Amino acid sequence: MKSWKKLLTAGMVATAALALAACGSSNSASNKTNFKGETLKIGTWAGSPQETSAMNKMIKQFEQETGAKVQNKVYTNINQQLPADFSAHTAPDVFYVDSSMYPFYEKQGVLQSLNNSGVDFSAFYSKQVNAFKTDGTNYGVPKDMSNLAQFVNLQMLNKIGVKESDIPKSYEGLVKWLPGIQAKLDAAYGKGKVAAFGYDQDLARLFPIVNNGSSGFIADNGNGNANLASSKVLSNLNILTELVATKATATPQSLGASNDGEAFGTNKVLMIDDGNWDYQTLQQQYKLKPGTDFGVIPMPTYDGKQTTMSYTVGWAESKQSKEQALANKWIEYATGKDGQTINSDGTGVLPTRSDLESKVVGSDSVLKVFADQSNNAIPWQFGTSLTDVQTSFNNFLPNALSGKTTMKAAMQQADTQANTAIKNGN
Repeated sequence: MKSWKKLLTAGMVATAALALAACGSSNSASNKTNFKGETLKIGTWAGSPQETSAMNKMIKQFEQETGAKVQNKVYTNINQQLPADFSAHTAPDVFYVDSSMYPFYEKQGVLQSLNNSGVDFSAFYSKQVNAFKTDGTNYGVPKDMSNLAQFVNLQMLNKIGVKESDIPKSYEGLVKWLPGIQAKLDAAYGKGKVAAFGYDQDLARLFPIVNNGSSGFIADNGNGNANLASSKVLSNLNILTELVATKATATPQSLGASNDGEAFGTNKVLMIDDGNWDYQTLQQQYKLKPGTDFGVIPMPTYDGKQTTMSYTVGWAESKQSKEQALANKWIEYATGKDGQTINSDGTGVLPTRSDLESKVVGSDSVLKVFADQSNNAIPWQFGTSLTDVQTSFNNFLPNALSGKTTMKAAMQQADTQANTAIKNGN
């Protein structure tokens, strides 16, 4: 991620920050319902066809209800392009903000307070609300989330004579269990045809492990330098080395797949750690039936702790907006019952409102596994340095897990690269 200050000179940043602060105004709820003749500019990113369809449906309904027109600017790289739009004073009125990017935008002072926008924040899961909240001020409203859990191929388990209940509930247990399972899979399907355990070498997916025990893998609560080579972080990462040493693990790329869902859907792996976004994909694209072809179980514990990670996205409002009443109305709608229902039903994401869980999940016991983790899932967020550290971690972790170098040497290289990027961005 290129920080704002990498896109602008220091002088330009100072000027932009002052200008943005001057543009801010108090944000209060409005009872206005007729916005005929007004135009709202929203900023989103390019997603799946299902996401595009859901957004178009939301826009159409909102226009019918308010009389306003909605212009959707779809970014190809919102983390680079939106800061440039802020600098040019052409930013949309409201826009997507990933939880990992929220600290960056809040620090820049470009977000409008939503405390008096009319949104009832008590209706949302507190962890998701807090991902867009600073010092008691709400600068964003969570629109959806996706929690990680484990997908398991039930047909494969049945073929090798193993029950879902036999799967260890901890990563430590998996280290001991996986070699025997891999041997059974090799015997049933041929050596090297099916991997027992699929995983991603990505800091976002591994966040609960890397930061176990508040490891301080980034100094100053995520706002300072990378500290991946610390003894505490290296101790946490040892579980990955042990898992890979079982020779029963595989990344989706090593299986010839572009992502975990594809690897699982094409029967190349028995188990994967993935999010609820794949729940619909497995059914629609790969024709797999939940409860029959695959099941979902909670993420394994690590170091005795039950946790998972949540990708969380919110709607935020620009201080530059001249359409704040209309912007408030959009956020209230898009994060309300109607907007979130359209979004969840259309894309497979989970609602961030607790009062929608029963409606979206219903009697689906498999999907409920994801939803049940909503109160405990940790949003993907850790200060302003996170994206630079993520890039470096992802660059060097594979070298350690493949045996090209030690984990300590790999993390030292990651620290050096990340801290150079952080320095150049400050």
